[in-house]
This record gives sequence, C-alpha cells and structure tokens, in this order.
Amino acid sequence: MRWWIVVPFLMAVGAGSMALHELRAPRAAQAPIAARATTFSPDAPVAAVAPTAPATRLPRTEVRSQVRSVIERDRPRVQTVASLDGYLSDLERAARANHRVTALEVQPGVAAIAALAEELDPQRTIERQMEFARQMQVLSAELDGRSL
Repeated sequence: MRWWIVVPFLMAVGAGSMALHELRAPRAAQAPIAARATTFSPDAPVAAVAPTAPATRLPRTEVRSQVRSVIERDRPRVQTVASLDGYLSDLERAARANHRVTALEVQPGVAAIAALAEELDPQRTIERQMEFARQMQVLSAELDGRSL
C-alpha cells in the first residue's frame, strides 16, 4: 500500500472536516457595515444589543473521541466493498436527519473506505474517499442553503 499517498490525503480530509465544522458553528450576528455608526456622538441613542446564545460546540477532544467510538461501533458493518455503499448512504441519511453534516458522518465514512483499501486498490481508495468527501460537502451546502 502506498502510505505516502493515503496518509496525507486522510490528513487533508480530516482538516476539511474540521473546516466544515468551523463553518457550521453558529456565529454572532453582526450589523451590516452601512448600519454601523461611523462617528461617536454622546447624545446619540444607544442601540440595544440582543443577547446571543452561546455556541454549543463540543471540545475537540470530545468530538474526536465520539468519532473514534462511531468508527469502532460501525467497523463490523463494513467488512466488504458490497456493504460499503449502504453504509455511506446511511451516513448521508443521518446527516440529512440532523440537518447538518458533521465529523460524525464524514470521518467514519472515510475510515470505512480506508479499511477496505486492500480490497480496493490504493488509487480507487483515494478516489472513493474524495467522492464521499465531495458528496458530503455538497450535502452540507444544500442543507445550509448555499451553492457550491
């Protein structure tokens, strides 16, 4: 197996997953630039600022442990290439049900494909991982109402 190809790709997919997670995190709303005051006047009324809900993000170590547990839990489900497509479809279905794509759907799919690298050839493994990552990226944009 050509680890010099697979390992950097998996690292890139992991970084992409983390980037997706960062993009999906709720952000505090900002007023448009035109609506912001450009000068200070002590007599100007002070606009009330609505409190924002704190971000409900898990610490990275907790997310990583959850991803590892999902990978270990689902490993017996994906023993052959024939069962891989069904598993990847289940991950997509779970993301749709949650109305967001997270590392808990992306990373187990990438790991399942990597686990079958002996049955697939290394090139096909990378292609499948890229296809799945792209499919989940498109799904994430669809669920956010964005276009790619």
